[in-house]
Amino acid sequence: MNKIFVIPGYGVPKNIMTDANYNRYLSFAFNKIYDESNSQEATILFCGGKTDCYPPYQRTEAEEMYKFFISLAKRKFVKAKTKDWQYIKENKSVCRLENFLYARDYIIKNKIKFAEITIFCEFTRRKRAGELIKKIFKGYKVKLEPVDFDLSPNRYLDKKFISKKEIRQMTWALRALEDKNELKKFIQNHKDKLKFFRENDYINNPRVVEEWWKVNSR
Repeated sequence: MNKIFVIPGYGVPKNIMTDANYNRYLSFAFNKIYDESNSQEATILFCGGKTDCYPPYQRTEAEEMYKFFISLAKRKFVKAKTKDWQYIKENKSVCRLENFLYARDYIIKNKIKFAEITIFCEFTRRKRAGELIKKIFKGYKVKLEPVDFDLSPNRYLDKKFISKKEIRQMTWALRALEDKNELKKFIQNHKDKLKFFRENDYINNPRVVEEWWKVNSR
């Protein structure tokens, strides 16, 4: 049985080696993979493209996550089990829906028929992720692992606001799975969001996330 672990990214920090949110997220994922992988077998798929908000905007979520993760895997007291883990970096996606589609395509492309798939996600997006996974990975054994790692102001937005945003995004994403034109619009919307973040100083003002969703949730 193939053990596949999918780790979606959540932006690109200035320095992932010292970023508290990513440290919590990836440390949780590492320990879970370490405990659940069979012997030395594990395929870890990092998902996330160029969402960097620091000029020149060239770093990818996948590459940055790999950088931190590999520092955990190379520690002497775990290396005997982690030395043969396989790492895949998907560095084109800009949204969660794309993350999952790329992960599914990897499984199909490599003709992996019998797989146990574990997908990590940020805690407040667990319901949306769960619904998408049911549709995208139909026929596979999949487990979702929500991780409550975020201590930024966006974690503490009004619960009704978060719920409303998540339902709207989930509805649109499910529609995008059935309609190629909607999928293009959905992905473009996330590219527009990234442009908005860069133009409105997301680095020093994380509240722009709330500003964006108030205007652009649909």
